[in-house]
Amino acid sequence: MFDLHVDSVVGSDAASGAVGAPLQTLAAAETAALALGGAVRIGLAAGSEWRESLELASLAGVTIAAYGDIAAEGLPMIRGDDPITGGWETSADRSDAHASVYSVEWTHDIATGQAVGGPSVWEDGALLTWRDTVADVEANPGSFTHDGADSADSPVTLYVHPAGSTDPRADGKTYEATRRNRVVTVGDGATVRQLWCRRVGHDDGAINGGTGCLVDRCLLDGNIVHDALLASGEYRGTIAWRDFSDPRNDAIALEFYAADGTGLSGLWRGCVVKAPVLASGVQDVTALGGHTNGTDFYDLWEMVDCAIEGGKIGGNDVVEAVATRLSLVDAAYALKVEGTGKAQTLTDLQLIHEAAAAGRFVEVNGAVAIDGMRAHVSGAWTNQIVYQNDANPLVVTGSVFVDAGGTAFRRCLYHTGGDTSVTGCVFENASGVSQFRAVEAEGGFLAADDNVYHPATWQHCAIEVGGVLYGDAATWFAAARPAQEANSVQADPEIADPENGDFSLEAAGLPATCGLARPAILYTTVPASLAAAELRLRA
Repeated sequence: MFDLHVDSVVGSDAASGAVGAPLQTLAAAETAALALGGAVRIGLAAGSEWRESLELASLAGVTIAAYGDIAAEGLPMIRGDDPITGGWETSADRSDAHASVYSVEWTHDIATGQAVGGPSVWEDGALLTWRDTVADVEANPGSFTHDGADSADSPVTLYVHPAGSTDPRADGKTYEATRRNRVVTVGDGATVRQLWCRRVGHDDGAINGGTGCLVDRCLLDGNIVHDALLASGEYRGTIAWRDFSDPRNDAIALEFYAADGTGLSGLWRGCVVKAPVLASGVQDVTALGGHTNGTDFYDLWEMVDCAIEGGKIGGNDVVEAVATRLSLVDAAYALKVEGTGKAQTLTDLQLIHEAAAAGRFVEVNGAVAIDGMRAHVSGAWTNQIVYQNDANPLVVTGSVFVDAGGTAFRRCLYHTGGDTSVTGCVFENASGVSQFRAVEAEGGFLAADDNVYHPATWQHCAIEVGGVLYGDAATWFAAARPAQEANSVQADPEIADPENGDFSLEAAGLPATCGLARPAILYTTVPASLAAAELRLRA
């Protein structure tokens, strides 16, 4: 199956790399692969671990994949960090007043690309928090900084204040810092399968590939900027675990980037991204997204059966975007489509949001069709669940929106221009806040059939069309029937358990076509921990 085998535990660089005679290092594997050329297949042994890089960008059609008893031994791991093994200096050595701060000189090969980047530091596996100055580090245990002005500056001096204000020379803890730019680089048409790649420092991603690549069931964690970057192709069943926030840089977890996206497409299938909830001062993480040169757009981005917790889905420079069965937990969707015939289709999008938020949860443009969306939004939030800010049509069908928050003046659907059609939808103002708009359509024409609005209190489930406010559904019915509205009701839909994902309607007498056509969808979930994520990917 493989042309070369590599095992960090029992391999030898004096071996041939054949079955039963694995190489030991990635450096030896890289040399052998380049000598073989072509679509070489490299197997990395389950349970192996390397702190080095594998650079094969010059070869097309390469396969790099795990082999052996993966279920028992775990994914092979390639790391971008190294241990800090000594050389610590104290405030006395530096002749400064920062007695809790220890410093060490550190070299790395992170390339230029980030205004403030460079290495990060871990203490017993926990990422320390970046601070801007040594004085800030002194004041905050569990933090670090360095004196590099550019991400490529090397060597730099790392300044570390350990958690608990311990002495790293004697506390028995393990300290590690980013060393490498990326750990796997492949050319066009490559496959990278069941690898654990972690702790790199640059926006090229831990895995970097060309056009037509497949990244399959890989685990990516601890990467300070992007986790993976492909020109085009597919991310399949891959998990990016970002349970930290580094304020130095924004990040895209699973990214597509090409200067010219013409004729190219990107697919995310069954992927998971765990990221911080978007907030002021928190790293802005885009879970799925990318961009081009801003002129030559991707043809298509498609997202299927993905789960996002925190962060957002976002990006620009694509003509058509299709999203099916996405689960967003405390996350946002903001994808801008561009070019002639631009369009977005969202089917069975699930949004469960409990954190405080200001802004829009789903922001779309182009000709937009939304079907089967289910949203339960609580916490203190403002503005819109769905927002479209252009003159293209918005069509929403068979969807359920529940506002369980507590801030006045909110909108479920807000369209600033163009035709709006809303049929078979349910709007529930469960929090009872005032100035709540089920639909606000500034473009004028609104077709709104077979919908359910609740409650009946004035301005608690209102409709606004072309600047005219209809403070409750009954007032809207009287004005709009029969030309713009038919068969809708103002009633309690008795939604089963929307906070936990059950959007079934239990009330009698509702329009026959309202609500979800596919209520019992088994969505992809976010694992409970990094360890659980790794176990999922062993299969």
